[in-house]
Amino acid sequence: MLTALYIVLSYISIPLPGINGKIAFSGLPVIFVAASFGLIDGLAVATLGSFLMQVFQYGISITTPMWMIPPILRAVVIGIVSQIFFKKNDRLSNHKVIFGITSIVAGLVVTGANTLATYIDGLIFEYDAAITWISTILRFVTSLITTVVLTIVCYPLCRRIEKWFLDSN
Repeated sequence: MLTALYIVLSYISIPLPGINGKIAFSGLPVIFVAASFGLIDGLAVATLGSFLMQVFQYGISITTPMWMIPPILRAVVIGIVSQIFFKKNDRLSNHKVIFGITSIVAGLVVTGANTLATYIDGLIFEYDAAITWISTILRFVTSLITTVVLTIVCYPLCRRIEKWFLDSN
């Protein structure tokens, strides 16, 4: 179900005027699942969701696996931190500051991976890769804004759903 949500949210974004960027919401299910259920579940949603989103939006090409890596990296970063808390019989969502820092670091890793993927894609399909490097700063600003928004939305969501889930078991 959260993989389907990933795909739907891939089509929803808020344009950021003046910086040629947008706030995208597809990372929300990955953050939620990786933080609440751990690395393996986060990887499952990120991998399947990014694959299906690539197929639906762009079709399959030689670069499809490369474009799947950024969301997978988000799941890895958040999932590893979440697993550390699970081993201590705790939850990442019990630590607001660490949750926020982890989410922001994951978002910046995603942006770095997307920037590299854009550069490689430009080399493969021979478009002007210099534009990628010029827009890198704007991509990181957009990423930071997006990640802060996703963290603000996801943190209380994780807390409420985890509380409901733990209370019902």
